[in-house]
Amino acid sequence: MRRTVYDFQFSYHPVSSAHCDVLGSRMEILSAMNMSLKPGIGFLARHPMTALSVFALISVLLIAGQIHKVFTETGYRTALEAATSYSRSITDVREYYSSQIVPRVGEAGMTVSHDYRNLGSAIPLPATLTIEIGEISSSQRSGGEFRLFSSFPFPGRKSGGAQNELEAKVLQTLEGGNVEEFIAVEEVGDNSFLRYAIPVRMKKTCVDCHNSHDLSPRTDWKVGDVRGVQSVRLPMPGLSQAMTDTDFSMFIFIFVGVLGGLGVFSLLLRHLQDAIVQANQASQAKSDFLASMSHELRTPLNAIQGFSEMIAMKSFGPLGSTKYEEYADHIQSSSQHLLNLVNDVLDLASIEAGKMEIAREELAIEDIIKDSSRFIIGATGLDGIRYTVDVPEDLPPVYADKRALKQILINLLSNSVKFTPNGGLIALSVTASNGHHIFQVRDSGAGISEKRLKRITEPFFKEDGDPHKTQEGTGLGLAIVKSLVALHQGELIIESELGKGTMVSVSLPSGPAE
Repeated sequence: MRRTVYDFQFSYHPVSSAHCDVLGSRMEILSAMNMSLKPGIGFLARHPMTALSVFALISVLLIAGQIHKVFTETGYRTALEAATSYSRSITDVREYYSSQIVPRVGEAGMTVSHDYRNLGSAIPLPATLTIEIGEISSSQRSGGEFRLFSSFPFPGRKSGGAQNELEAKVLQTLEGGNVEEFIAVEEVGDNSFLRYAIPVRMKKTCVDCHNSHDLSPRTDWKVGDVRGVQSVRLPMPGLSQAMTDTDFSMFIFIFVGVLGGLGVFSLLLRHLQDAIVQANQASQAKSDFLASMSHELRTPLNAIQGFSEMIAMKSFGPLGSTKYEEYADHIQSSSQHLLNLVNDVLDLASIEAGKMEIAREELAIEDIIKDSSRFIIGATGLDGIRYTVDVPEDLPPVYADKRALKQILINLLSNSVKFTPNGGLIALSVTASNGHHIFQVRDSGAGISEKRLKRITEPFFKEDGDPHKTQEGTGLGLAIVKSLVALHQGELIIESELGKGTMVSVSLPSGPAE
């Protein structure tokens, strides 16, 4: 126990008459204050229950005010985090679709149109795809809404412009180009909604397309111009009711405080539990939205893959040039990559929603390593990279989910392959000790800085120069690994040094779950 001792040294100094006058004035002030406080102190001494009630009332009011503040801030933060995540996910999908899929489809002779359903071999425009995803997702959510609108909508898009005063204000705020996000809380009846909007800026491919399109309402676009606004509106679950409950509990607390009851603590606990439930509901809403969005992306992706396969197979006759076969292969590989991204989003959404279950079984380490290595070698070719595997022959089997363990190893090996230069080394090793199997993937890549290493397993974390981000994806690889390891009650450790490489260790319990 730490103890502090104060040693006061007193000394005597002669006091002048001037000092005495000052001290006398101060004593008179203190005496006057004492006389004025005596009636109040005497009243409190004679009525201790009243004094207790007054202090209880003040304390209760402070507690109630703090609870009200916590409820308000919790609802706002969770809704804003969910809206930001939704908007970022759709932006990633649209930008990849615009930069990778659309150009290759155009080179292959296919049409990119908002009226793609009525054309033979066509896929939707990026904006059309985004709008349709938003409409489908909005129809499946109570109170939720996703919108893509502009001051220059294409003819025929009835909902392409601002639909109300708030959306007009959003356009006015963001189309100037100086503001990067718009956040507002809307009150509709007894419900509260959070509106989150960001500007959609023109890329090089977008400028070329819009300025040459026959139906474009404007043909002088430049790179960086704000084409329109992407808006997400989400309900703030139970916030209004929570605020009403808090107001009512003020009076309950006052009554209980006056009586000196202990009900204050139980009511406080109940409201804190409600706040946790609301936060979980917001997180669940985010996961449901991501799962819904990902499912709906499969329809256009299947169409892209089907048409490109027909082109490659020359189902309707010769293509006229061997280049078309190459383009068709590019379209198929790109759409398959986008489908892999969708599957990653679905996996993460299932894990966060608590819907993914693992089936542990006895697995031979050698088989898992062979399957994972075969997949990586087949998918990447390991061009110019030396790959070694170190697995003891007498290594006992591990109890784990087969699909999950393979996905963990494939994700880790894929990251190493992407960021290890030609002539580099990737080493996979497995050991067993103290009731755990330890899988290690070590590479001689560029390494990760200490600052970025702290955030490397966050979903959607993407930062320029980050050697462990998914270059063409959404940055979900390590986030999924972390979640799958947690489902096995294991541990994930990432060690890295700039210029020397990275080592990732996954420790899983060797035996069946208790």
